Amino acid sequence: MEGKNSEKKPRKKKKIEDEELDLSNEMTFRESYGGTWSAITRDERHKKRLTNMGREPIIENDDNPIPDYEDPITLQPIVVPALSPYGHVAGYYSWTQSLRETNGLCPFTKLPLTIERIIKLNKRNFQQHGHKVI
Repeated sequence: MEGKNSEKKPRKKKKIEDEELDLSNEMTFRESYGGTWSAITRDERHKKRLTNMGREPIIENDDNPIPDYEDPITLQPIVVPALSPYGHVAGYYSWTQSLRETNGLCPFTKLPLTIERIIKLNKRNFQQHGHKVI
């Protein structure tokens, strides 16, 4: 590789507050976890981003037909429910992340699935698609 430095630059480490986290304790782990699958953290980051851009974040989703339904992937309440053609409901963002990680396979059936086949559920279309939920 001509013109490129063959030495790898060390990655910058994220600063952790002055205290070290003990991740062996389940409660501490849950409180500190902010990974890809954390729907709550994503929602909070989205609200903060909107606020920083000078836009008003929408706090509640009045169009969610199943507000008490738990996402089987994140085990968190679903914010934007979405239905697969196989009848499984999960949060829309869980579907997008899962399909990205599985190269287009349904995480439940292991059958081929694309994001275009996922239906976002809302109060207007729930009567039409609600009977498909397994």
